[in-house]
Amino acid sequence: MKAEVSVYSELVDDLRSRIASGEYKLGERIPGENELAARFGISRTSVRKGIRLLIDEELLVSRQGQGAFVTRPAELRSCRVLRVGLFARPFCPGSETYLMIQNILCERFSAGGCRVELLAMPDSSEAFLNNHIESLDCYVWIAPANSSFEIIKDLAARIAKPFFLYDRMLDGASGNVVWGAHNEKDAMRQAVNLLSNYGLKKVLFMHRGQEQYNVRRVKLFKDSVASASNIVFSPDMIVDVCDCSTSAAKYAKNVSEHIAKAKPDAVFFSQGAICSEILQCLYAMGVKIPEDLSVITFDKVESLYDIEITHIFSDAEKLAALSADYIVKSLRNPDSKILPPVLKSMLVMGDSCCFLK
Repeated sequence: MKAEVSVYSELVDDLRSRIASGEYKLGERIPGENELAARFGISRTSVRKGIRLLIDEELLVSRQGQGAFVTRPAELRSCRVLRVGLFARPFCPGSETYLMIQNILCERFSAGGCRVELLAMPDSSEAFLNNHIESLDCYVWIAPANSSFEIIKDLAARIAKPFFLYDRMLDGASGNVVWGAHNEKDAMRQAVNLLSNYGLKKVLFMHRGQEQYNVRRVKLFKDSVASASNIVFSPDMIVDVCDCSTSAAKYAKNVSEHIAKAKPDAVFFSQGAICSEILQCLYAMGVKIPEDLSVITFDKVESLYDIEITHIFSDAEKLAALSADYIVKSLRNPDSKILPPVLKSMLVMGDSCCFLK
């Protein structure tokens, strides 16, 4: 029999997909517990858990002695349409992840009976208020930049509507600011322990700039090193790659030269983007991975030489879907206490790390 957790998720995803596509129509009874148990090779108890989750999401309703039926579209017609304002950073080449998140949020909001308005990032709270004061039910920011935090705080203090931040946290904000985020603590500790257990003592942690997620990851790295047995922290382990280059054109080359000069046992990149840029230069310089250098990064990175990069995986798609469902449910049930989504990240082993030197 398959592992209960993975099968439970597979069952829920399958039913949710069939409902969203219209294969299971409004008012239609879904297959019974015995049929679903046989289809997925799991127990009826696991099937009931999966169905219960979809009932909680208001995709299904249970009828005594009859089974579970598709219900959400009927309920939505009796609810008023909610208006959600969605902010996203200006998209640029390489921002496929943010576009994917935006698309998932829009799809889930639409399925939840919401009308989405895509909004430009405000230059100031005054400019925003002149155009949008009190006109929406909720304001959603996709990964706001640090420069947006003061505007968000000011707006949240002046507008009595929920503000939701996707994958960013805002300390000291008013009570109507909430967020969905990834918890990367356990994955970071596992990654550092991996390096420590293999005796890789000289480690560089490379980040780019002072964005909140970079600052958070630097702190997680420091805390994890402090609890590791074979790695001793020193300030020169933390490298802001912006300090290694005076021009964007030489950025990757200069950072690669910095790594080659430092001769670390391993490099931990706080972003997959900077890892992929720098790896190309390291390859060109003749640095072999993992023979000469072990590599860990956040996000999955494609290697030039078919090396699977050990990385910390954060499920952006799942967090986006859960975030949208949380917002819709919170707006529909404002008096209920619903916890915002937090997803744990996981370490995915590849062959770029911990080669026995």
